[in-house]
Amino acid sequence: MNINIKDLKAKNLAIVEKMEALAASEMSDENQEKFDSLQAEFDKNFKSITNLQNLEKTKAEAEQKTPSRGSVARQILAESYGDYSPSTHTQETGWADSNGKPVMVYSKSDKMGAGGISSGKYLQGLITGNWAGADAERELFASTTTNLAQGGYLIPQSILCDIADKARNKMILQQAGCKVVQLENGPATLIRVIADPTAEIKTELENFSDTSPVFDKIDFKPVTIGCYVRMSAELAADAAKNLADTLEKIMTEVVAQKLDYLGLYGTGNSEPLGIRYADGVNIVPVSEWDYDAIIDGITEVQENSYSPNAYVLSPATNSTFAKLKDDYGRYLSAPEDVSSMQKMVSKSIDNDDIILGDFSNIVLGIRQGATFEASNMADGNFLKNGISFRIILRADWAVVRPSAFTVCSKNVS
Repeated sequence: MNINIKDLKAKNLAIVEKMEALAASEMSDENQEKFDSLQAEFDKNFKSITNLQNLEKTKAEAEQKTPSRGSVARQILAESYGDYSPSTHTQETGWADSNGKPVMVYSKSDKMGAGGISSGKYLQGLITGNWAGADAERELFASTTTNLAQGGYLIPQSILCDIADKARNKMILQQAGCKVVQLENGPATLIRVIADPTAEIKTELENFSDTSPVFDKIDFKPVTIGCYVRMSAELAADAAKNLADTLEKIMTEVVAQKLDYLGLYGTGNSEPLGIRYADGVNIVPVSEWDYDAIIDGITEVQENSYSPNAYVLSPATNSTFAKLKDDYGRYLSAPEDVSSMQKMVSKSIDNDDIILGDFSNIVLGIRQGATFEASNMADGNFLKNGISFRIILRADWAVVRPSAFTVCSKNVS
């Protein structure tokens, strides 16, 4: 049976309507399973749509010129896997899903999108209809954006990758060195090699030692994280000059703050499990803040054979350390062990806590197929001349090595 883009878009529109009905009801385990199944089906159709569009584009270009085999392969790789670029992605050896498929791992300098597209300009054009100075974004809108029945839109993955990259840039945990992986389905298990086999000298008739690689698994169960914003159509029109920057700022800052908080304080009860409540994390009781408390926390991590690279504290706690003085009233400098770590000041951490460690040992899993919806019909917007928009993504944190972190806290004894 021949598959065409129009039929696939119609299928996805029906799927979105079912997903919205589930999202509006009580999200029981059964409904969550149905939601994940529909999301997976939508992603599959969306990928097919993209591949068909790319195939049409490649055929058209092939009629105009005859590229080398290498350039065709590189183009197909880029367009099939969503803006892949060797210069912006890091494939970390030893990461795979439960089926053995390699998983892309992103560090703070890597980008999930290829760039060249502004999510702010795209959203501004989508909401206001003004595409001035946004030709690339307008072309992307025309070719890949799905209209929803209630007047909203389902936007392409490249825009969401741009939003994710900008949110990651504002996340203190990303700046501290956490890893990020993209998940293809709802619950996911990743396998990582944590120790390589070793070579040895064997004497005659003696057995080799068992030096097989040591594996561990990381389980992700993504939860729904969303942000809802509403404004008048008049304000959107009046603020057209800086609406693009404002939309990017709103979305990325809200998402970044929420992900940071969950990575630090998620309880694991209907939300991701963060560092503070992970089993095996080091705890250092503190009565008053001084550098001894941080040094004690560093020692706990080092005794577990890890090297702490960063510490997170609140603005108020940072102020306390900045005001520390010696007996002569001179401001104290941080000891070398403390100053050698990256200091991250954030409102996402409590004033009674400092969390430090090797932050490459916490991983953020972001599920593919996140959605952004904008509507002038929902919530009575048609009568009120309003515009509502929301971003919805699925994500989870995994604290890979809890003993690589220390929580210095006034709330424990």
